[in-house]
Amino acid sequence: MSTLFLQSETKNPYLFYQKNIAENPVYWDEPNKIWTVYSYEYCLEILNHRNAHIPAVSENNLNEYALKISRNLARLSNGVHHEIARETATVLFSFMKSVGVYSILSELFLENTSTEIDWVELICKKLPILAVLKSFDFNDNDSLFISENIFQLIKIMQPIKKSEDIEFINIASKEVFLVVENHIRTLSFYENLITTISTKHGISEEEAKSMLISNLIGLFIQSYDAGRGLLSNTLLNYFSEEIKFDKTDKTQIQKLVNITI
Repeated sequence: MSTLFLQSETKNPYLFYQKNIAENPVYWDEPNKIWTVYSYEYCLEILNHRNAHIPAVSENNLNEYALKISRNLARLSNGVHHEIARETATVLFSFMKSVGVYSILSELFLENTSTEIDWVELICKKLPILAVLKSFDFNDNDSLFISENIFQLIKIMQPIKKSEDIEFINIASKEVFLVVENHIRTLSFYENLITTISTKHGISEEEAKSMLISNLIGLFIQSYDAGRGLLSNTLLNYFSEEIKFDKTDKTQIQKLVNITI
């Protein structure tokens, strides 16, 4: 049994996961030569075990900007560095402003010239990251540029990268890093946060700056990668025959939207 598949090409991926959680919570995928862990409890136990080995992300042939992002993102394999990065990401998250999703959705729908809507391409891949960008006051041009190039940057976390992936990662990482660097300097919390990170953790202000920029880019990557999955699966749930969601009940629909947000 192969464990790698596209959820979008499966009628009900939830049944697949439910079956494996019950029957194969830890499974060796022979065709792909990988272990697959379906149980959240087992995943947590493995990641937190003192003997767990989490391979470092391959950095071969990455340029200086890609290396800064890769080395500064919060990852369990980074040890103490992970604690600093996680704290930085958490503080950044706390500075996000509340933005109106309706206005972003309206703009996205206006972009659609067809009578049909590709939910994943039009909404799931754009709404979450645009919401994060707007919450940090990125202008329309920078928001558009980053949102259109972020799909290249998510490849930076792949353990093994193809040569063509590295080429695209290097181009995107440099351009996005410089855009974020120029913008983040204009934010009110920038100077104080750089000083705080540098002083508290005994690192240079230049290192603190790279940490800050990289983890803001990390929030973009997460919003794109996790956001598209969340919104896609929400829609799958909505139309699921097994769940039998009452599509005429406005209260239920409102609950679904609130939970998703």
